[in-house]
Amino acid sequence: MSDEQTATQQEKINEATEQATSKEEISQEAPVEKAQEAPAEQPQEASPTEEDAPAEPQEAPAGQAEAISQAPPAKAQEPKAFAPRPQQARSPRDENTIFIGRKSTMGYVLAVVTQFNSGAKEVKIKARGKLISKAVDVAEIAKGRFLPGAKSDAISITTEEVQNEDGSKSKVSSIEIKMQK
Repeated sequence: MSDEQTATQQEKINEATEQATSKEEISQEAPVEKAQEAPAEQPQEASPTEEDAPAEPQEAPAGQAEAISQAPPAKAQEPKAFAPRPQQARSPRDENTIFIGRKSTMGYVLAVVTQFNSGAKEVKIKARGKLISKAVDVAEIAKGRFLPGAKSDAISITTEEVQNEDGSKSKVSSIEIKMQK
């Protein structure tokens, strides 16, 4: 082969390589842009096949290398630390008092049984308004199922005056059941 034929073949190879490189640049730029726009939770996986792999190792295009180097590093999510709630000092009379609220009835029965098992001689169950019936249920279930030796020592029914959010005052019925072991 002559030098002219070799030079012509070399030019054709260079042109084909340039065309293939420009096609790869276009196909590589699009996924990079999508990866930058996509949320971090969805990793982009690419599995190159033998047909897609270039015959010769090539450097990344200048624009693509800059975009990758300028991308902020992914931060690992650290668990948030919660500040502990300040403990409110309970008075000794509130120590053995169960205030009935939104929990299930059996949750309060468990609280009563726990108080007696921890050494309390007397437990008070307090409730207001619509929750009075739940307080009675808690006392009866605790006596009947879990604490057969417990008695309802005293039951006091009162009316409390409560201030509403708008500043007005309302009267609410309340109950206090004292249980002894």
